[in-house]
Parts: sequence; C-alpha cells; structure tokens
Amino acid sequence: MKGIHRFFPVLSLTFLFTLCGGSSVEGAWSGKLAQMQASPPGLPRPPASQQDPARLRETLTEGVAALQKGNPLMAWLLLDGLDEHYPVVGDYILYYRIQAIAETDDHTVALSYVTYFLQRYPDSVLVPRVRVEGVKARVALGLFSAAREEAETLLAEEVPNGLKRELTLLAGLTHEREESWKAAQELYQRLAYSEPTSPEGEEAEQRSLRIARESGVSAGVPDASLFLSKVKALNRGLRFGQMIEACEDLEKVQPKGETTDEARLLKARGLIKKGRAEAGVRLYKQLMRKGASHGIRAEAAYRLGSHYWNGHGNALAKREFKRLVRKYPRSSWSLHAHYALGRIHESDEDAGRARDHYLKVGKLNPGHDLAVKGAWRIGWVEYRAGRYEKALKAFDHCLKRYRNADIYSDALYWKGRSAERLKRTEQAERIFRELANDFSWSFYGVMARKRLEASGRTLAASEETGEVVLPCGSDGIAVKNGTPMAYHLPRAEELIEIGFYGEAREEVDALRRDASGNPEVECYVGELYEKSRSFYDSVRWMYRVGLNNGLAKGEGSHFLNRYLYPLAFWDTVRDESGRNDVDPYLVLAVMRQESLFQDDVVSFADARGLMQIIPPTGRSIARQLGVSDFNPEMLFDPKQNIAFGVWYLKQLMKRSEGDLVRVLASYNAGESRSDMWWNRHKHLEMDERIESITFRETRGYVKKVLRNLENYRRLYPGTGHSDDSSAMVSGVGVGGGGADR
Repeated sequence: MKGIHRFFPVLSLTFLFTLCGGSSVEGAWSGKLAQMQASPPGLPRPPASQQDPARLRETLTEGVAALQKGNPLMAWLLLDGLDEHYPVVGDYILYYRIQAIAETDDHTVALSYVTYFLQRYPDSVLVPRVRVEGVKARVALGLFSAAREEAETLLAEEVPNGLKRELTLLAGLTHEREESWKAAQELYQRLAYSEPTSPEGEEAEQRSLRIARESGVSAGVPDASLFLSKVKALNRGLRFGQMIEACEDLEKVQPKGETTDEARLLKARGLIKKGRAEAGVRLYKQLMRKGASHGIRAEAAYRLGSHYWNGHGNALAKREFKRLVRKYPRSSWSLHAHYALGRIHESDEDAGRARDHYLKVGKLNPGHDLAVKGAWRIGWVEYRAGRYEKALKAFDHCLKRYRNADIYSDALYWKGRSAERLKRTEQAERIFRELANDFSWSFYGVMARKRLEASGRTLAASEETGEVVLPCGSDGIAVKNGTPMAYHLPRAEELIEIGFYGEAREEVDALRRDASGNPEVECYVGELYEKSRSFYDSVRWMYRVGLNNGLAKGEGSHFLNRYLYPLAFWDTVRDESGRNDVDPYLVLAVMRQESLFQDDVVSFADARGLMQIIPPTGRSIARQLGVSDFNPEMLFDPKQNIAFGVWYLKQLMKRSEGDLVRVLASYNAGESRSDMWWNRHKHLEMDERIESITFRETRGYVKKVLRNLENYRRLYPGTGHSDDSSAMVSGVGVGGGGADR
C-alpha cells in the first residue's frame, strides 16, 4: 500500500479501496464487517504470518498519523487487519479503526465494531472511550433513547472527567433531537455552571442560549449553590471578569445569604485583580459590616488586611488585623491575624511584639500549623536580634514540642547556627552531623553538610550505610495469566517502544493497581512511568514506594533518589544549557520545583509548562530571541519552554552577578521584590538571607530549588556543568510569591 501511495499520490482513496478488494468505500466497510462477523470473538481466527516488529510499529504509527491529519480512509487502510499480526496492542488498533470509520460517517459499521471491541477486549483501558464512541454512533443513527441510556450508565461509573463532560453533551443532544428542551437545558446548565472554563462547559452554555433563542425554553434560574460553583470555577481559572459577572447574576437572584456572601468575597478579590482596588476594598468593608455570619465578616477583615499587607501598607494592615482579633477573638481568622501581626512586627524589627503574637497563636490552637510556625519564628526573632542563647532555647523548645512536625529540621539547623554563634563548636558539629545523617536529602541536611565541609570537618559515613536498593526491571517478575499485570504490562512496554507515551502511561496506571505489596513490581512501575516520559507520575509513585519500603521520608537512598531526581528532558536541557552557559542541574532543579516535569500544567497565575512561564514573559523572551510567531500555546512545547526558561535564567544570572538566591527569588517573585530583599539583607550570610525573604512561597521556593540543585550534583557527579561557581556555600556561610508572609 505504501508503494502504491508513493507512485500514485493523487489516486482517490475510493480507488485504493477498490484495489484492496472492495468495489467502493461502502463495499470495503461492508466486506470487512462480514469478515468480522464470520469469525466472531472467542473462536480461532486464521493464523497470521510472522511480520517484522519494526514494520508493524511503523504501520501503526503511520495509520495514527493519517487519522490525526484528517485522513480517516488512509488510516483505515493502514490499520485494517493489523491487529491480527500485532495482537499485543490489538485493542488500540481496533479503537483507531473505530475512530476512522466514525470520521467517514458510516455509523452502522462503527457501532458494530464497538460491539465487537467490547466483546473481544473487555479488560482494555480503552473500554470507556469505545463506549463513548458507541454513544456517538447511536446519536448519529437516531437511536436517542439507547444513546441516552448508555451515556447515563457511563456517567454513573468512574470515568475521567473529560469523558463525563463529553457524555453530558451527548445526553443533552439526545434530548434536543427529541425536542425535550427542558431536559436538555437542565443538563447544559449544570455542565455550564460546574465546568465553565472547560471547552465542554463553554459549548453547553452556547447550546443553552441557542435553545432559548430558537425554542423559547430558557434554562431557568439555577440554585445559589450552582451559582457559587460557577464563581469558584471562574476564580480558579483566573477569569475574573466573568467571575464578577456571575457573582452579580447571583446577587440579582439571591441578594442576601451565606452563599451570596461567599461569592462576594471572591468578587472583591476579582475586582482587585482587575485593577479596581477601590471597589474591592469597599466590598470587603461592606462584608465586614453586613456579612451574613461572623465567619464571613472575619474572613472579609482578614482578606482586607492581607490586601494592604501585600501592597506594603503595613500600618493599614495592622489596623485591620488588630480590629479583627478584638472583634472575633475565637475565630480561626483571628489565629491567622495574630500570625500576620507577628510577621509584620518582625519585619519592623519589633521583636517583643512579634513574639507576643506568635505566643498568642500557640495559646489559641497549639496543634495548628501556624502555632508550629510561630514557635519556630520565636527562635528566629531572637536569633536575628543577636540573642543567641534565647534563640537556642526557643529552637530547643520547638524541637521537644513538635518533634514530628515538618519544622523539625528547620529548628535543628538554627539551633546549630545559634550554637555556632555562641562559639559552642562541638555542640554545633553534633547537630550538623545529625542533620546530615537523618535529613540527608533535605534543604537543611544539605546546608549542614556544606557547613561541615566548609569548616574542614570530616563527614561520618552515614547516609550511604545500609543503602536500600530495590529490585527493578522486568527480569524475574512472575506474571500470572489472567491477571491485570499479564494484560497491561506487555501493552505498556510495547507502547513505550512505539513512542506512544500517553497511551503507555494509561497502561501503567492500570498496572499499578496490581503492584501493591510487591517491591519488585512497584519499582518497575516507577521505571515504566519514567520510560513513558511521565516523570511527574514516576517521582510521586517512587516516593510512595520509598515510604512503603522503610526509606526515611521516602528519601533515604541514592538508588531511590535517582527516580525522585530524574534527568528529565535531558537532551533538550543539556543542549540549551550549553548554549546559554547555565548549569543544566540548575535548570532541572528549577523545573522540578516549578512543574514537577509536567509539560501541560497551568498555575493559578497562568504560568505554563515545564518552567512555568507566564504568557507576557514568554512574549518578551520570544521577541528578544527573534521568535516572530509567538503564541501562549507554544509554552506547552517542552523544547520551546525549556529554551525560553534557560535563556531567562541566564539573564537573571547576569543581572544578579551569579547570586543564586537573587536569581531564584527573581524567577519566583519578580525582579523588583528580589532587589528589595537583596538591598535590605545583603549584609547577611546566604542562609540568613533566605530565611529573611518576606514571602513564604518564595522563601520555600528558594530552599527547595537549592536543595534540588545540590541533590542533582550529588547523584550525577561529572554529568553537569564544569564550572561550580554557583555553589551554594562560600566560605563558612551558605553562599510570584504571596503573603504568609
């Protein structure tokens, strides 16, 4: 067939079908259906000749490519009968053939193939999608009742959200075809309000408007809870203009009430985001006076104070927070306000008042996360004030009271730094050794190791002792016939070989359900995720494997950490890093923290792709790199995203004279804020500067990226950048966010 197409590129596909034995396109479909029915599922089929695996893979790839390019007849020609020769992925081949048939509008044959698929491949991960194809075929054939019944059955089962949205549209369409306008409107309204930012939600809204226009049957007024769902979804999708409009529609229907006030809190935020800060502030103040409950009023007060705080209006922020704690002393928002007041007084270098507010948080709710943070910050306040003895005692108190909290390693490190300041060298060394051994791969474990090395102290052979190595790889895995593993494992391996990574990932998802309790299989699942370029799933899965197999906090060995810190997209990272003279491990460290290697992720701030670049920044970078046809969708392309991100890191390195704390703070929170922190704290050692970053998100971001960087260098020595000028530690010292602050 490939030869025919090469020599006669303008031949009609109908004629090609004739060459294959059919007198027409319809004849080809009918003949194939008759052949399928003559050899029903469950009976032996004619033996297929052995074919070259490489040729089978090439044919499948060409068939799928033809389908994606809008050439369903050529796709069918390439894929027809291929499943008999290539049974390991036979369900995929048949699914693509069903799609090809549906594209030619031969829905009777498509439906027959759906039935055949469900009989032959009941365990396939593709079953839900194939059933959706069956619903589509029934709708096209006018079998509305049957289509709706199948759609409703699927909606009641566990299917992906994308399929559920598609099924809702199909069910609505069946009602439309039967002119059951009210029933259609109910489905469309629920989808449009619950998923307003999805393509299906937008389509549902358009269909609802069309029905109202053409039939006179409107969707009716949704209840307040459905309105609130829409407001929240639009807020999450950063569609603040639409969110404000939806809230105003809710206010017309239900002017008062808890639900309406919840929406108004989001509306106030949206107004501020849209540049209408005065209107947002007025709404917060209105809610503070007339909110439907104490909870609404207290939250409005906290949100208003946070607005002032984020805008560096500390005096106004203190006024609102103090008013809140006086008026609503038992509210959970009062707890947040006390912590915020502590942070503001701390930034004003008023250690006494800061300590008082942190103590108040601990008294109000000793087990709350803010109480734990407040206990640590009391020690930090004393440290920054130069009262190192008090700081050491405060950190020691934090260690004893919150031994199992995430803050433990933080407190232990700064207890060691306090001991250093007090010239208690042996105590400091003991503490740093404990950190380097017990928290080897954490930020503070890395920092402790660096301090020991910088002081010429010898590290104990600790974390390498008792190294846990799990058996990985398919060799030796016992696969029992009839199990999910026997079905999904060969498919996953073959799809990876073909390069169908998304499909392979779904097979691995199915395989993991049969892996629990078997370390060898669990580990191989992580390896398969990595081979299918799903580094996000691999990291998360292998972290869990580490916990299940007794590795401390899932980070206890070099072996495991090679999965937790993969060389993701390495060819592109290496090439772009070399072009820009940037350490490739720094690129991976940033990428790991920004997206955990998800190339399609979008943040709350509309940052996109692997290195989380917002469209305006992408457009600016494109202009400077001479990319003339930039559009935001380019940021989802791994190669383009990495190229932009590495170039931007290089510019920040130049601007910050190679200081990694400034570079990373700029990448996360913007250059102006990074400059502000640098000018205020440049006299401090690097670890002290990091702790002094005002924004919690940026402070944590810098720590995690520096941890990632050092762990990559430790895991892959000699593979990265030859110039170690960007090391974390110099001498004896070490080297977008939002309010916590």
